[in-house]
Amino acid sequence: MRFLKTLLAAMRPLAAGLALTLAASTGSAWATKIAVITPYLAQPGTQFYVEGFKAAATKNGWDVNVIDTAGDVAAVVSRIEDAVNQKVDAIVINVDPAQVNAGLQTAKAANIPVFGMDSGADPLLVTNVTSNGYAMAAETSVYVANRIGGAGNVVMFVFDAFPPVQPDGTSKCYISDHVDIGMGINAKSKNVDAAKTFIEWVGSAEFAGLYANALPCFFPLTSEPVEIKDKVAQTFVGWRKNCESTIRNSYQILSRGTPNLENELWAVSANVLNGTQTPEAAAEQLQKGLDGWYKPAQ
Repeated sequence: MRFLKTLLAAMRPLAAGLALTLAASTGSAWATKIAVITPYLAQPGTQFYVEGFKAAATKNGWDVNVIDTAGDVAAVVSRIEDAVNQKVDAIVINVDPAQVNAGLQTAKAANIPVFGMDSGADPLLVTNVTSNGYAMAAETSVYVANRIGGAGNVVMFVFDAFPPVQPDGTSKCYISDHVDIGMGINAKSKNVDAAKTFIEWVGSAEFAGLYANALPCFFPLTSEPVEIKDKVAQTFVGWRKNCESTIRNSYQILSRGTPNLENELWAVSANVLNGTQTPEAAAEQLQKGLDGWYKPAQ
């Protein structure tokens, strides 16, 4: 219990920071009715900073309604729409904003500000107030060290990279290995020659090595050999020897309309894994979404 209290104590600034940010963004006298929407209220950490936010909000005289979708990420969109219809003054979400884009668009159309609470950055959010992972790690590490008197055996749990799971009876594996970031030259630029020189360098093995080692999770597509120092990154790149390359089929083209297939896949995948939606119903939802805007499907 002491360990949990120590861990949660490190999260207090998140709740207070969110209340302060919301007050500064909207004006505490104006923001009186606030909806807090999360699918993760069952988690102790989420409970802690939701309660912390409610306490800070009470001091400002705000009326806070906490809405728990009980693990159903897709339901967050509907609850955001409900909050908009109820004409709340502000909405706070605790979920990946990319998964609830439709709801955020509805709030934007109604001029209702939406704030993230450990959600992730998104243009449709006024801001995202996130917990300090380093502070939590430091707090818990010091606690553990003190509890064992500075000496003892410590078990570390690690999660190493693993190759794609192959269905039984198959011999080929596939990895998502495609262009993620592109760069071009403005045809009307006054410095086209200099830009070409820069672009040529960006395509060189020298740049590939600098980039791959500065951002280990981004891998160069150059055919020239590149020395990557990060061991986990080496593991990922090593799969190119045994696996074939494929694209994220839901992203490159099929994420351009509404609903965005990439975001929809995230939501229904979580629902299927959580047992709140059948695979058949998820597939039907995805196909219905595509049929609404993707012309080849029509």
